[in-house]
Amino acid sequence: MDTKNFPVIPSDRSDDLHNLEIADGADLVLFMAGNQFMAMKEIVFAFKKEYPDIKYIFYETLPPGLELKQILAGGAFFRGRIIDVRADIYSSVNEKAMKTLEEAGYLLKKDYHLYLHNRLTLMVPKNNPAGITSVADLGRDSVRVSQPDPANEDIAFHKASGIEIDVVEPGEDLDQRSRINYYICKLKHAPRPENADKFIDFIRSSTARHIYEKFGFLPPVK
Repeated sequence: MDTKNFPVIPSDRSDDLHNLEIADGADLVLFMAGNQFMAMKEIVFAFKKEYPDIKYIFYETLPPGLELKQILAGGAFFRGRIIDVRADIYSSVNEKAMKTLEEAGYLLKKDYHLYLHNRLTLMVPKNNPAGITSVADLGRDSVRVSQPDPANEDIAFHKASGIEIDVVEPGEDLDQRSRINYYICKLKHAPRPENADKFIDFIRSSTARHIYEKFGFLPPVK
């Protein structure tokens, strides 16, 4: 195995490798875009309830660009260990990743699905002490703006660490809900194809949609 091109999963991302201890014997392997990390525990629980024969699921909630590199390279390094488990399912926040998989022979042409929209919101400290009401307020000299690292999206750690926050909605004309698209596919040579098909069906079901809506995601525009 040629491991020299394996990407490196940052050592502090263990929380994004779920059930790693059973990865080699999993009934299903999911590489899910990390932006949906907050919903995935409930998604997996509901899926297993519907398909109780699928007991062992390894899933990642890493940035989708890193997961794509993992698929193309055939593995990754994590804390000095080789993670070479093959994914059945991959999801991303842009269609370009799906085209890349098509061109590399990992995906049949257009064999992927739009299953979610997301929207931009403004995260502010609890009770909004700066009085942010719109995107225009971010230009004030007294306001400090923090943006996520595009590689590792470390802002997610602030949502998960118990810091109290409020959310300001910029409105449908600005939140880009029709442009922030989540795509999902079964990989062409998925080791567990029948289970992968079941997950694709589930993720597009009303059950999954209701779970995602609880976390602020939106269904595809018809």
